[in-house]
Amino acid sequence: MMENYWPTAGKKPNATRHDLEHSKWYASVHKVVLSKTMKDGAVPNTEIIRNNLSDRINEIKQSPPHQAEIMRSSFLAVPQQHIHFSKII
Repeated sequence: MMENYWPTAGKKPNATRHDLEHSKWYASVHKVVLSKTMKDGAVPNTEIIRNNLSDRINEIKQSPPHQAEIMRSSFLAVPQQHIHFSKII
């Protein structure tokens, strides 16, 4: 859903200030996606995690800048309360 909207939202003639700013942010932010079906390189600036979810999430938590925004799909098998990002700003 995010990828279908935000990359071009700021380019629309009726784009709001929020659309412009968020579209720019979305293009620049590093995204981490948990997926077994998404292809590498399908979305710019995106890391796809397919296996060892817990280990990879812990590695991300330990690496600077210790910031994360969690957006999860209702289809994600791991409930959000089990993904503990201890240093979320």
